[in-house]
Amino acid sequence: MLRFTLVSRSWLLLGCLAIGCGGYAVARAALATPESGFYGQCFGNLAQLSYPVTHAPRRVLIIPLLHKRRQSVETENWPERPAATLATYYRQHFAAEVTVLRNIRTWEDYYRAVGVLLARQAYPFDRVILIGHSGFDGPVLNKTILKRNWQEQQGKGAVLSVTTTQAGKNQVFTLHYQVATNPSFSAHIARSWYELTALDHDVAVERLRALKDRWQPLDQACFSRYCAPLQSAALSFDSREVMQKLDACQNVCREPLYTVKEQEEIDVERFYDFAASLTGLSRRGGVIFLGGCNPGSMTPERHEAWEKPPGLLTQSPQLGGPYPSYVHLLAESADRVTAGPVGDSSADDIVQRVMMMEVGRHQFRLCIVPPRRW
Repeated sequence: MLRFTLVSRSWLLLGCLAIGCGGYAVARAALATPESGFYGQCFGNLAQLSYPVTHAPRRVLIIPLLHKRRQSVETENWPERPAATLATYYRQHFAAEVTVLRNIRTWEDYYRAVGVLLARQAYPFDRVILIGHSGFDGPVLNKTILKRNWQEQQGKGAVLSVTTTQAGKNQVFTLHYQVATNPSFSAHIARSWYELTALDHDVAVERLRALKDRWQPLDQACFSRYCAPLQSAALSFDSREVMQKLDACQNVCREPLYTVKEQEEIDVERFYDFAASLTGLSRRGGVIFLGGCNPGSMTPERHEAWEKPPGLLTQSPQLGGPYPSYVHLLAESADRVTAGPVGDSSADDIVQRVMMMEVGRHQFRLCIVPPRRW
């Protein structure tokens, strides 16, 4: 029996079908061919699997993921509509017992709710469906802060923030500064570092830039030589490009006040906690459906060296990769049949994908992968 401990270090649950979009472009499909081998195969129909699958689900779990995207007019509650549609479908067509988890906004919410289900030791589900935003590295929820601290030692200050929105992928934000360089800035960070680490990282960078503009004086010689012509042009022309160049020039002509570093890292333990929750929620012969955008898409290659690599988890040797897609990664890690759409998908698309899968319709924009260990 799986044992789940509800503490910040060990989250556990999300056995479900992830359905949602993360705004990524449509990637190439991993089409099944006899030559492709296990890691290249995507089946478009449950009937194609030699793996035994339950074709008449009796118990279904649906989890709408209420992720709020910043600067979006979209309501966070949009996954509840397709969840209700699918709940009605399974009850009417299969006389299934359907459980819907509510108010799941963060991974803490998810593991808390799933922990209650697992504590009941109820019979596992034939279908686990998670509806919400997703991407090449799986379902997305609102930011959870895993770690944050501030310290000043030997005249040096540092702020650290580690957050996550996807199981197993952390965002690490670090701020370093010299305490004596600007006492006003250093005092402000000492007072407000906790609030700063609660912000999205790009918002935190903007906040720091505003503080630098307020408290760090311009090098007048630098400004006169490089920025004055741009300032004159900005007064003569209402040009966004000129204003951006002037802004960048002014930033260069201020003495550096701090350094900021942002990076992504893999948290192997948290990913496998997530995979274990999927295993615990779904019965052998059941299906985990990862909907949304691109869980079944081939992970695209990074085109520029400065770009963040897409599919950090799927490409990681730490997790046994590289894998062609997130569906392949979860099928291997959770030891369950896993399915998910190829490319972008709306809420209506997800509903259609699930219904067509249940009636045995072949789909070219659906990737179904059995576990290797049969």
